[in-house]
Amino acid sequence: MQKNLILAILLSSAVYILWYSYIEKPQATAPTAQVQQPQPAAGGTPASSYAGTAAASASGPAMSDWPKNSVTLALPKAAYSFHPSGASIKSVIYQGPVAPVELIIEPAPGFLSSFDGLNFSLKNKTSDSVTFAARAGEGVTITKKFTINGEDKINLLEITVANANSAPTVLAAWDLKMGPGLGTVKSEEKENPSLWTAKYTIKEEGKKFPTVKTLEESQAAGNWTWAGLDNRYFLAAVMGGDLPRGRLNFSQPEINENKAPLLTIPFEAVMLAPRETRAWRVEFYIGPKDYKLLQVLGNGLDRSVDFGFFSPLAKYADSALGYFYGLTGNYGTAIIILSVLLQILMFPLSWKSYKAMAVMKKIQPEMQAIQAKYKADPKRMNSEVMELYKRHGTNPLGG
Repeated sequence: MQKNLILAILLSSAVYILWYSYIEKPQATAPTAQVQQPQPAAGGTPASSYAGTAAASASGPAMSDWPKNSVTLALPKAAYSFHPSGASIKSVIYQGPVAPVELIIEPAPGFLSSFDGLNFSLKNKTSDSVTFAARAGEGVTITKKFTINGEDKINLLEITVANANSAPTVLAAWDLKMGPGLGTVKSEEKENPSLWTAKYTIKEEGKKFPTVKTLEESQAAGNWTWAGLDNRYFLAAVMGGDLPRGRLNFSQPEINENKAPLLTIPFEAVMLAPRETRAWRVEFYIGPKDYKLLQVLGNGLDRSVDFGFFSPLAKYADSALGYFYGLTGNYGTAIIILSVLLQILMFPLSWKSYKAMAVMKKIQPEMQAIQAKYKADPKRMNSEVMELYKRHGTNPLGG
């Protein structure tokens, strides 16, 4: 029996090594590479009035031009591509442990898109920021500045509206969009549509941790902490004190015949005094659902990770796996080490089980003989069977 256990461990280790060394071998892809996205139907978003004094000058750029007119900020682990259409994020290529992953599967309208009817243009780009601006009416300018603080970090979107007029101006109601859908690793793409969800968290009285709620329709959401989209492995969320609370709008446009969640955060119309500038700061995260990382980032983002019924045990296993990955730099090796350690810890129980099964196999002929001899007397048969167990020092439940 001991030989079989050792053989099983060696075979399992060999399978892990072959899989992660050859079948799932990481692909070298430059983080600055542009991914060609599906082109939506021609035609932009209809122009709408954003300021009370004048209508928007023109509709935004056609979505079909986004790959060539996008602006990219490349980091070691991720590449963010922005476009003037809605002044939004059209692509996030995250360098996963196995291969790069495109997290924005549909560039229209784009993550953190807003004021889609305006004609935004690129005003400034630095190593960590991109700024777009648009004229929303006579003397009214809207600016959107994205600052990427680093991969696996909380980033910042600053939206500024400036009224240069000597008269007050009304900024009409507008919204901030996330979605539709969220990308994932290649092996999960077929199942991904069934895993898309729009979620938000809210702090409920008497509960230690924020409660995660799933959106299935537009609704009043109360004083939520963060809101966003997720799937099995990734999360895109917004948070921050300048975001309006109380309501979250939800819709499900189709992507490749699958309904994909689109989350919209509505902002109310505001009156801008003469020469007044109004600003909103929106923090956002787009990346993996790394439990330890999300704990460090705070804002209750770690609540997006669902460990299931055996949550306490799963968290310990996750911590151990992360520790061994830190030592080895390879998840395949980390899994092998964790598997071997678990086998060692369970070996006393496994060995006892193997011995019990061996004894039961050995006494099987005697047990059959007792059953045949006393089949007409069940009480005597049970008594003889228990005596047989006692004589050989075994227990039928020991296996």
